[in-house]
Amino acid sequence: MRNPYQKHQPTPLPDTQNILKAAVILLEQLLQKPEEFSAHIRQYAGSIVLRVAYGYEVKAENDFYIALVKKAMPPLLQVVHAGKFLVEFIPALKHIPSWFPGATFKKNATIWAKDTRALRDAPFEKVKKAIEEGTAEQSYVSDNLEKLKINGVVDASEEEIVKNCAGIMYLAGSDTTASVLHSFLLAMVHHPEIQRRAQEEIDSVIGDSRLPDFNDRESLPYVEAILLETLRWAPVTPLSLPHRVIEEDEYEGYHIPAGAVVTPNVWAIMHSEDIYPEPFKFNPDRYYKGSNKEPLQVDPIAAGAFGFGRRICPGRYLALNSAWIGVCSILSAFNISKAIDNTGKVIEPVIEYQDGLVSHAKAFKLTITPRSEKIKKCIEIYST
Repeated sequence: MRNPYQKHQPTPLPDTQNILKAAVILLEQLLQKPEEFSAHIRQYAGSIVLRVAYGYEVKAENDFYIALVKKAMPPLLQVVHAGKFLVEFIPALKHIPSWFPGATFKKNATIWAKDTRALRDAPFEKVKKAIEEGTAEQSYVSDNLEKLKINGVVDASEEEIVKNCAGIMYLAGSDTTASVLHSFLLAMVHHPEIQRRAQEEIDSVIGDSRLPDFNDRESLPYVEAILLETLRWAPVTPLSLPHRVIEEDEYEGYHIPAGAVVTPNVWAIMHSEDIYPEPFKFNPDRYYKGSNKEPLQVDPIAAGAFGFGRRICPGRYLALNSAWIGVCSILSAFNISKAIDNTGKVIEPVIEYQDGLVSHAKAFKLTITPRSEKIKKCIEIYST
């Protein structure tokens, strides 16, 4: 079993400084309007991916592209897993007219397609125009379009691949990172003792005169363990993604024919008592080294938090970097506690999740307060 504090450490990204910049903006927004933490988190996650994919810098929470993800994502999540619509079992139904009784799926598809195509096409076309004008920032799209040029012309089919890959990067990356950070906050509200322990570790390494950066990561194993436990406790993709079996196979006596769809139950793996004792307990100590200097329990990343095999999430390093600096920055700057209503009564945040390809904690309230006046000034200095 691998050491979770060494082997899964992402290689530093070329866009690390932009991730740190986004983290500072997140802290500044939490300082100014803590009650809008959910919107701040979505902007944080979306801005990082937009910068990497398209070289686009988000200016505000009501940014057009951030709003587009929020609008386009829910219907997409309904259609990824097989079995949602009858047409998946009776393909001939795709030929019936949209006005026919039971053909609601066709009407929905027409409506949903508009937003999902805009999600894919709008930022891509913006980059193409910027390239033509010579003003494009470095990004996944600009780099790959330049590579595809043959005699000054980009092959249309190859361009379509770049467009689709960037769209998936933008869609999946922003929504999944937001899910992780919401779950982290929910866990901290319910476990103030874990929060305090992490803050003590941060204070011992960083102090209160600066904000965290990626050079601190190896010195903060408990913060790392909190991130790992968040990935296990509230899996972002509970049923992963459907895979199609290319060749017939057999698993523990079960025959799997070629062409069959296999859906990995990540949630069941992460909550298996055989792998993780007391699976519903949020316990970062699962990942501390035992007497043989090995982790006590399986690293959730190795267990499938980002998928499996050659289809494992290619953006996992960006996601881990974004989530880690978000978690560490929030812990270093703020105390997270339960919200209080107008009568002085504590509002108990319920641990409930919305079903779907990407699982999100249902809306909850909390209180976010700066840990000191010194950290407030530190955030102000970093944000100028």
